[in-house]
Amino acid sequence: MISEKLNFPPKTAFLKLSMYKKFSSSAPPLDPARDGELVEPLGIVRLRSCLFIFLILSVGLSFGGCKKKEQSQKSAQLEVSPKPGEVIAQVNDVSLTERELEMSFPEAQRNPISPKQKKDYVKRWIENEIIYQEAKKRGIDQEENVKWRIDQAVRNIIIEGFLQKELEVRVKASEEEVKQYYQEHRNEFIRNQDEVKVSHILVKNVAEAGLVAVRIRGGESFGAVAKQMSQDEKTKGRGGDIGYVTLASFPSQFYRAIVNLGRGEISEPIQTEYGFEIITVTDRKEKGSIKEYEQVREEITNILILTKKKKELENLFQELKKEAKVQTFGWASGVVPE
Repeated sequence: MISEKLNFPPKTAFLKLSMYKKFSSSAPPLDPARDGELVEPLGIVRLRSCLFIFLILSVGLSFGGCKKKEQSQKSAQLEVSPKPGEVIAQVNDVSLTERELEMSFPEAQRNPISPKQKKDYVKRWIENEIIYQEAKKRGIDQEENVKWRIDQAVRNIIIEGFLQKELEVRVKASEEEVKQYYQEHRNEFIRNQDEVKVSHILVKNVAEAGLVAVRIRGGESFGAVAKQMSQDEKTKGRGGDIGYVTLASFPSQFYRAIVNLGRGEISEPIQTEYGFEIITVTDRKEKGSIKEYEQVREEITNILILTKKKKELENLFQELKKEAKVQTFGWASGVVPE
C-alpha cells in the first residue's frame, strides 16, 4: 500500500534516553514513529532463542523497502479480514495463529501486513519452531547460561513495561506547547525537495477500481468515495489523504503517474501487492518553502515528549532510590548511581 511504503524519518534528530542504562543491561530502542515509546524487544517476546530474535529482526528490517514486484489479485486478498484466532501454521503440537503473527510486528506496521510479509514470517517461524523444539528435547533451556539469559530477558521486559506505563502517565505535550515550538523553530522545517500532497484509494480488485473511477468521474468527491470504498484503514477516515510527500519517496509506478497528474485529476488503477490503488494530487509545494504546522505536528510532539521523558526518567529514578535500601560491598563499595 502506498501509505505503508512511504516511511519518512523526521528531520530533527530524536533524543536518546541514556538514563535507561541505569535500569537494565541492554537499553531498549526508541521508535520515533510511536511517540517515543519504549519498544519491547521483538525477539524475546516468546523467549525462544537467538534464532527467534533473528527471525523477528529480519522481518522488521523488510518493512521499509518499497516492494515493486506485483502480486496477483488472489494474493492481495489473503490479507482481508483474517480471523485473529485462526491457526495458520503448526509444527507438531505447537500452533501459530493470525493474532500471534500480528503481535510480532510493530503496531504501527500492522495495518495492513502484506501477504509477502506474512508468508516470509510463517516460513521463518516454521524453521525456528523446528529448531526450538529440538533444542528443548536436548535440554538446552535448562543449561545455566541459557536460563540466566532468559531471566535477564524477562527482567528487562518487566522494566520496560513499567517505565513505559509510568512515563506515559507523567509525560504529555499540550497543543499550545507544540504550536509554540513550531513558531520558535519554523526554520527547522524547510522543505529540501519539491513535495506533492497525495490521496489514494485502495481496493481489492480491478472491478472495484473501475467503480471508484466511475463514481469520481460522475461527480462524487474523491474523499467521499475513499471513506466508503478504501481498504486502507489508516487513511480512509480522512478521505484517503496521505499528506505531503517528496516525489523521490514514491515507488516507480506511482512516480510515473503522479508527475503527469494535475490537481484534482485521478490516475488509472495501479496494481500493487495490496490490491489496486487510485491516486490523486491535491497540492504541490516548492523546495525552500516552510512545512505547514499540521505536517510537522506529530514530529514536534515526539521531540517534546522525548525531551520530557528524559527528565522524568531521572525524577522517577530519584524517587525510587529514596525508598530502596542499597548496599555495595568489597571492590563495589560506594558504587551507587547519583
